[in-house]
Parts: sequence; C-alpha cells; structure tokens
Amino acid sequence: MAESMTIALLGLVVLVLAAILVVEHYRREHRRNRQLRWLDTHPMRDWVHRRP
Repeated sequence: MAESMTIALLGLVVLVLAAILVVEHYRREHRRNRQLRWLDTHPMRDWVHRRP
C-alpha cells in the first residue's frame, strides 16, 4: 500500500512539473513575440543611445 501511494505521489509531482514547464515555454514564447513586435515598430534610432 505504501509503495503504491509513493508511486502515485511521484507521478503527480512529475505531472505538475511537466505542466509548469509547458506554461513557462508558452509564456517565454509570448514575451519574445511581444519584444520582437516592439522592436519592429521602434526603429533602431529610438533605442540606441546617440552622443550629442
């Protein structure tokens, strides 16, 4: 009985970790798309510091 509970708990932990990794992957992808869209709408002269 204790062995089956340990295996079930371990399986649950693995599923939770997999879900966290999937969510982080899509959040990172969304953040990267947002950054690339920002760079596309703001020319380089807007974000590169120029000397006076």
